[in-house]
Amino acid sequence: MAVDYTQTGTAVGHQSVGTRSPYGLELWITGAAATAAKGSALAAADILQVLEIPAGSLLLGCECEIMTADTGTTLTFDIGIAGADEFVDGGDATTAGYLAIGTNGLISYSDPLRVPSADTLDVTLKTLSSSEDDWVARLVVTLQDISSKGQPLAAQILNS
Repeated sequence: MAVDYTQTGTAVGHQSVGTRSPYGLELWITGAAATAAKGSALAAADILQVLEIPAGSLLLGCECEIMTADTGTTLTFDIGIAGADEFVDGGDATTAGYLAIGTNGLISYSDPLRVPSADTLDVTLKTLSSSEDDWVARLVVTLQDISSKGQPLAAQILNS
C-alpha cells in the first residue's frame, strides 16, 4: 500500500530549482509517523512516498542512515523512484548505521537518475516481521534541476 508520507519533504519549489545548482535535502522518517500517516500498522510491501521530486530533475544520490534501529526481528528497506530499489536494496533497519548502497543498478552519486516527469522518492518496507514502529531513519538526497526552464546553460555561462 502506498502511504503518502510527503509531509517529510518536497523538492518542489526549493530555492535551487531553476538555478541548475545541485542541492541537498535531509529527511527524517520515523516508524511512528509512518504508521500514523497510514492510519494502521505498517506491513511488508508498504511504500512510503517520502519526497516529491519535480519534473526535469537529476537525482544524484541518496544515502540512508538508521538512527534508531527497529527492535523487531526483521525490517528491510528498498529506496528508489516509484517503489523501486535504485539506491538501497534490502537495507537492514534492525542495526543502526548507514545502509548498503543498492546492487540493482545505480550506485549512489556515480550514476545519477534522470527524473523526466514529477515523481516521488519512495522507501518500501521490503520485509517487516513485527508491528514495532520505534525505528528512525535519516535520508540525505542530492538533486539538480536539469529542466529546460530559464536560459540555456551555455547562455548562463556566457552571461556570467
